[in-house]
Amino acid sequence: VSDIIGSDKILFGSDYPLISQDRIISQIQSSELSEEDKSNILGANAQRLLKVSEEQSPFKLPLI
Repeated sequence: VSDIIGSDKILFGSDYPLISQDRIISQIQSSELSEEDKSNILGANAQRLLKVSEEQSPFKLPLI
């Protein structure tokens, strides 16, 4: 999907509680995506969309 629409348009989500977030994050981290794509998908896009600065975020990006 990232090759078709770009990783800057993908938000991380899971089917929790059916599939654990750790499992999905691990799959993304071990994928062949670039570090930038992983960072975008795992938080940078949501941070940008919600207009949350790095200082305001409880999480430090990238989550990789």
